Amino acid sequence: MSCFKGQTTNIQSRMVIDAAASIAAKERVSTAVTRVVGYSEYDVMTALNSLFRGETDVKGCVEMMDALRLS
Repeated sequence: MSCFKGQTTNIQSRMVIDAAASIAAKERVSTAVTRVVGYSEYDVMTALNSLFRGETDVKGCVEMMDALRLS
């Protein structure tokens, strides 16, 4: 499991928790949202595209995500 700055879960604020129903009704989540802490959509989709094209294996995909996140 990857960990970013010691954080392993998304922590929602009290305001977000209280407004969850309203947010869910209005939210248009990108298909690229991974909800993986510490990684942007770009980090994940760049690596996944490489995996889908057969340019890397799963281990290489994760290593690429880490390299992109740290760059």
